[in-house]
Amino acid sequence: CAWQQLDYAHQTEAKAAMVRGILGRLDLDPPELIPCDAELAYRRRVRLSWRGVGGGLVMGFFRRRSKELLDVQSCPLLRPALLERLAGLRSALGHPGPGRGSVVMVEGASGDVSVSARTADGVQRLGPAQEVRLIPEQDGELWGSALAFCQANASQEERMRRLVSHLAGTDPGRVLELFAGVGSLTMALASQAERLTAVETSEQAVSLLRRNTRGLGAHIELRNCSAEEALSRDAGRWDTVALDPPREGAKGLAPGIADTGASRVIYVSCDPMTLRRDVQELQEQGFRPVKATALDLMPQTHHVEVVMLLER
Repeated sequence: CAWQQLDYAHQTEAKAAMVRGILGRLDLDPPELIPCDAELAYRRRVRLSWRGVGGGLVMGFFRRRSKELLDVQSCPLLRPALLERLAGLRSALGHPGPGRGSVVMVEGASGDVSVSARTADGVQRLGPAQEVRLIPEQDGELWGSALAFCQANASQEERMRRLVSHLAGTDPGRVLELFAGVGSLTMALASQAERLTAVETSEQAVSLLRRNTRGLGAHIELRNCSAEEALSRDAGRWDTVALDPPREGAKGLAPGIADTGASRVIYVSCDPMTLRRDVQELQEQGFRPVKATALDLMPQTHHVEVVMLLER
């Protein structure tokens, strides 16, 4: 939370300026930035580290650019249910001796919490992580757990889904979705696509993706493989490619994306720097950036999400 000395209006201004500066040479209109409704208490997902010290337990976050683990009793960014669960985690973990590990918690839409606690060598310290519904029941099926990544900010993720759906248009044709995760963007694209293939490497995420897409229609196909493998399978068979890669981006995928035959790319990025690099690679393949929108999913931090449409 390196930006909490700034009031929120200045945070959003600084993030918008940062995005404009990074993407400024891509011949785009200045991207709009969509602020978050809540400056605090917005995080539904958190990862903490723990370490046994003497007969006790230190649990919290690492000091910036350090291996020093800071004990955290509370965090103002966390949703109430996570704060409540955090208070009991130390007693639940007991006294692990000299061991160390991590805890991931995810809050569901109804306030239930999925928890996964593991030692550094992967041994589960608590019971199995339960699955929790990430969106209200009336909004559809989107289940997650502490074993699979999900966005930390539920309200901004919903805005992102609507934005992706808008960029896809009413006729995105045959859609290849890379880095699909548990299916958040799959939900946004499924009703418009003629056919949709969602690709994800994590087995835990694919298990949830299968559950989340069960009612979306027979035109949905899931693949548990890498993006590189998916791109090499069906060259020339797609109209739209959507991707939401991790922070390191999608370096080297541009030629494979071009080989799909797609005329449209929807790129969701959590790092404008790697986005710019990847867009420049896509430009070399004949794509041009058309529109970009930024969303603030993490107030009090420098992080910002960007959704970009490219066409050829």
